[in-house]
Amino acid sequence: GRSRGGGSRPARTCAGLPAGCFAIPGRAMAISGFNGQISISPESVEFSPLAGLINGQRFLLRGKIARGDAPAGEVELQMGYLDLAALLPREEAGGKKKRREEDAFSARLVEAWNRELAFSAALSIDAGILWGVEFSRLDGKIRHEKGVFSFDGVRAALYGGEVVLSGALTGPGIAPGIKASVAMKNVEGGEILRVKSTLGDFLSGKVSLSADVASSRKDQAAFLRTVTGTGSLRIAGGKMMGVNYPALAAAAATQGRSPGAAAPGDTPFREVESRFSLGGGKARLTDLRRRGGRRCGRHG
Repeated sequence: GRSRGGGSRPARTCAGLPAGCFAIPGRAMAISGFNGQISISPESVEFSPLAGLINGQRFLLRGKIARGDAPAGEVELQMGYLDLAALLPREEAGGKKKRREEDAFSARLVEAWNRELAFSAALSIDAGILWGVEFSRLDGKIRHEKGVFSFDGVRAALYGGEVVLSGALTGPGIAPGIKASVAMKNVEGGEILRVKSTLGDFLSGKVSLSADVASSRKDQAAFLRTVTGTGSLRIAGGKMMGVNYPALAAAAATQGRSPGAAAPGDTPFREVESRFSLGGGKARLTDLRRRGGRRCGRHG
């Protein structure tokens, strides 16, 4: 290769890399079992290809990217399975001193990464999980530039439906965040709700929503605590289990004399629509409507 200063400088090439293992500070992630070739020059890094394991799951990386400020070239990453939470920062035990040392080391790695590499990558992941939510057939493109990962139209199958994400992972290092536009279509709402709560036992239906959100991506607790945003949702072909709202309404209208008032049951609906806002760890619904029913007002 040739250096930017104009002088001749040979590329450094590592072929047939031996098996090894290393962990990334601040991440629950280990990379091992390397096999392949990496060619490094002052202008670029090329994987032709590189294979290995991320937390025991095989990956294949191929392509060529530039070393510089602007994305140039593209790599392709293929994986069978990925735990996305392993890519996010995590809390470490061992006291403040240990944490400060690891934070300093992580900051140096992040600085070198941000300074040296700007690229785009095509992702193809057969299946994976994030905070207990399972997805499959994830594909799309991401870009890395000046420490920010951006993504546009990254798609994945999710509980019988589809989710599409566009946005950016911001603030690399100690206090990372996420800003994203989310579009979800025909996802089984009960399946998602059962992951972290019992609400899935009381509500079912196909959920479609669009939202713009911003939050921490440090971990699930930080995400839920700091998330802000607005959007709209629609739930179709569902029911509220264990509550017979028509019977309750009839009982209220007849002062408890309705014969069906005490009968247990569910409340099916064709469609429920609402606007919502997120903030302070709470979701607030406005303009809640049930098809065929009246406007329900505001709910916290």
